[in-house]
Parts: sequence; structure tokens; C-alpha cells
Amino acid sequence: MTIQAFQQELRMTGAYTTPAREGVAVGCGGWRASARFHLTVAERAISGGCKAWRGRYNYAVWARDSLTVLQTVEQLGGAVACEGFAPRAAHAGPVVYVANHMSMLETMVLPCVLTPFSPVAIVLKDSLMRYPFFGALCRAIAPIVVSRTNVRADLQAVLEQGRAKLAAGSSVLLFPQGTRMAVFEPRRFNSMGAKLAQAAGVPVVPIALQTDFVGIGRWVKDLGPVNPARTVRVAAGPLLLPDLPARILHQQCLAFITGRFRAWGVPVQEEVVADASVAAVVAG
Repeated sequence: MTIQAFQQELRMTGAYTTPAREGVAVGCGGWRASARFHLTVAERAISGGCKAWRGRYNYAVWARDSLTVLQTVEQLGGAVACEGFAPRAAHAGPVVYVANHMSMLETMVLPCVLTPFSPVAIVLKDSLMRYPFFGALCRAIAPIVVSRTNVRADLQAVLEQGRAKLAAGSSVLLFPQGTRMAVFEPRRFNSMGAKLAQAAGVPVVPIALQTDFVGIGRWVKDLGPVNPARTVRVAAGPLLLPDLPARILHQQCLAFITGRFRAWGVPVQEEVVADASVAAVVAG
């Protein structure tokens, strides 16, 4: 499938599911699957970094590289399921996406999933800008860079740069947990995305991610083992309009992600206290 066909399917149907014939393992499991996956990611990073240095890396290349990673998941026997994007497709303007952070895989596959609707600026930690090759391609897509050490300064950067990105027509993607976690802990999910959406006057869209197809590495965090038996899931929630207090928007985001985790059988650390408006999001 080409990037054009993949993104057209998302725009038209709001969903994508790996065809059954592509979800069949190719006889590559264990360390072989892990090696093949990480070699693909490394090749895309090196190629992208070289293109960025020559001024040839852009959103179109980013999306194609992202689809290559997604298709590698499928070729290794994994399945991909994207759902809930119909409301996003019906909205013409930019939004703020807030997503849980489970593994390095989401930063690899989300570009091809989110860019059919608008350009996307990702909030990234500054250490990623120093990675060989990968740092160059990150700079080419103009992210919002934060330190993860100074909460006040990070909030100011996200609000100021995020509003400018949104005003220019680009959506903003945040991972409010700040670190990868296999278990969802709502208390560690900050409200920065809801505050940005309200300040900019744009909808916020929660994204629930199950990306433990790739685990967290024992010695090198980014080089975790691959488990083809685990489905990669990307679920978009409803467009939450910014006419509600940021506190309520934040609770609704937590409620949606928590609800999807429970439906998928993924652990949640604690209950979310929800009022009636939040419960409606869980039900949806």
C-alpha cells in the first residue's frame, strides 16, 4: 500500500486495519524480528538524517518513512489497528493531540497516521535533538523542544510555540506522561495539552496507544525486544471543544485513554474520578 492509499483510507473511513494476509508471520521471530525491526528504524533514521542535511526532508518524506516502519510491523507478523479518526477527518482545522507514551514505536508510526489531516508539530525532549542522524531529521520537521527538567519553562515553551504552530495551521502532538510506561498512570499525565488547546481555542483529541509490540530495552532503552503477537493500536477520541475548563478537558482525555486501555486489557494504575461529562467520553 502506498502512503497516498493509506492516508486516503484514514480520511475516508476514519480507520485502518491490517489485512489478514499481511498479518501472517514470515518466519522471523525472537531476536531476528527485533534485529530486523531496529535495522529498519536505523536505516530510516540514517537516510532521513542525510536528507535533512541536504534540505530534502519534509512532511511527505516523514510520512513515507513512518509507513515503512508500520509495514515492517506487519511484515514481521504484527497487526495494526487504527480507529476513531472520522471526527478528526470531518474537522478542517488544527487540533491538539494528547497521547500516552508506551514505547518508541509511537513516534515512528504516528506521523503517517496524523499527517493526512494537517501538518503536525511534535513536542520532543531536547536530548533527541542530539541523536546522530535522528536529531537532524527531527529538526527538519520543526518540533517544539522541551527540557523535561523545568516544568515552568516547558509549559511556557509549549504554550507560546504551540499557539504559533496552531495559528499557522499545524496540529500539535504531546506525550504528557513524559516517559514510556507499559502501565497507564493517570496521575502522571499532565494537563499541558488541555491548557494549550484552551489557550489557542482549538479542539483537543485524546489518542490511546498500545505499542508494546516493541518493548523497552534492558541496556539501551530504544532497542527493546519485538513481540509480533501484540497488536499495535491507535485509537482517536472525540474532538473535545475548548469551551470547557482545562481541568474538565484534561479529565475527559484521561477518561478516554483509560477506557480504551481497559477495553484492550492493558493495565491502568489507578481509577479516574469522573463527573457526568467525563463519563460520557468513556462511554463514547
